[in-house]
Amino acid sequence: AWLGDLMRRYRDDWGMRWIKLDFAYLAFPYSGGANAELTSVEAYRRGLEAVRDALGRDVFYLGIGLMGMNYGVVDGMRLTLDDGPTWEEPSPLALFGPAGNLKSTVRTGSRRYYFHGRVWITHNDLLFFRTAPGAPTLTAEEAITFASFIGLSGSIVKLGEDLRTLTPAQIDVVRRLLPSYPTGGRPLDLFERNYPEVWRYPIEGTLAGSDASWMVLGLLHWGRNFDFGAAGGPAEMADEARTYSVSLSDLGLDPDTDYLAQEFWSETFLGTVRGTLVHEVQPHGHAVIALREALDRPQLLGHNRHLTQGGTDLTEESWDAGTSTLRIRLRVDAGASDALPFPYRVRVHAPPGFVLDATGATGGAAAQDGEVVTVSFTPDAAGERELVLPFAAP
Repeated sequence: AWLGDLMRRYRDDWGMRWIKLDFAYLAFPYSGGANAELTSVEAYRRGLEAVRDALGRDVFYLGIGLMGMNYGVVDGMRLTLDDGPTWEEPSPLALFGPAGNLKSTVRTGSRRYYFHGRVWITHNDLLFFRTAPGAPTLTAEEAITFASFIGLSGSIVKLGEDLRTLTPAQIDVVRRLLPSYPTGGRPLDLFERNYPEVWRYPIEGTLAGSDASWMVLGLLHWGRNFDFGAAGGPAEMADEARTYSVSLSDLGLDPDTDYLAQEFWSETFLGTVRGTLVHEVQPHGHAVIALREALDRPQLLGHNRHLTQGGTDLTEESWDAGTSTLRIRLRVDAGASDALPFPYRVRVHAPPGFVLDATGATGGAAAQDGEVVTVSFTPDAAGERELVLPFAAP
């Protein structure tokens, strides 16, 4: 009853719409109370349910603690220990490693990927850009690699920083994860690496209403890692550049079909891929690659706004063969007058022979460089934006 009254005060008097119940598992050693026949687990579960009933379904309820007790009660659940602004895990093969670093979160969160969207919304703890006192510097590349893990896992995006200290570049990293696409990815090398590095993230329809589908491949280089397939036990993998060779069939794609590969963070067109994608990633670095089936006419490759490269904002993509015109409609964002603007760079693939008529293009400043057309614009207001790109056909 006391819990219920407290939660209703949070909800009704204070207007809270997000509640995190943390450290409640400290109640487990206690027993007795009004009903001495209850076990500590039963009492704990009743406490969780009392919070849920009082909050109702219009308040987001995040649990932290033993996961099984929270099934069917919470909206979201922390899957990991507290992380921290430190890259390396000091005891990478320990059954219960220490908290306070990013790689232990990756190790645990990856092994629990399947909860997301099935039991609750995953929370893989905090994003960081600063460095813990006395720890090796957390680099910008490492922060983006961990941010990519948060995005690919479908996790809640939550910051471990004083927001007033964030630089424009750091703010830009965070907002490229927002809004969260509702599904999560799957680590393909879960049983091969201590820290999974290859993620399959299918995009099947967009939040803006398009039924388009494509595949996002994540390659996350955690540096020091361990190969579980080696003879004699886990073999340490060197902290050096790694070349990934990913079979398209392992991603659920047709190995006999051509796909266009666009890397998100570098905004680089990687070319046409068939059968196997081969890509090198530097230590502690990352590649998030959108793979779209190649067509015989101009088509969207991706953009710089969101990790999914269209999963949250693509409204429509259409091709008019009669006029050789590509139309792309996006739901766009704009910063407030005193906030960072949202500069968009949309990439389009133009097969050999297709030449952009830049004078007839609308929706942004359009320019062609080889097979890639870039359309740049900064919205004055949030809403819908249509890009019209006419081509001279071969």
